[in-house]
Amino acid sequence: MSKNLEKAVTIRFTRDDYSKLEFKAESEGTTIASIIRKSCLNYFEQQKIENHLTLMEQRQRQLLIEVISVMLNLNEDEKEEAIDRLIENGIKL
Repeated sequence: MSKNLEKAVTIRFTRDDYSKLEFKAESEGTTIASIIRKSCLNYFEQQKIENHLTLMEQRQRQLLIEVISVMLNLNEDEKEEAIDRLIENGIKL
């Protein structure tokens, strides 16, 4: 990790959780702080991936609606009515 570490954070853990962190750090030959930093970075990356997946799901739903509308030859009013019906039946769009 080549970035300058400028801020400190205090975190309280149970004895059991601290022991797990200590064991993990010792087994990896690193510090508890390093383990916690890696965990935070992994969390941020996971959030980024989840956001991307959510956007992909939204695009897939929209594309699916467009494809089905074309296949059924629905005009805009019929398409909106079908969307409203799907939402009323609990389908997340």
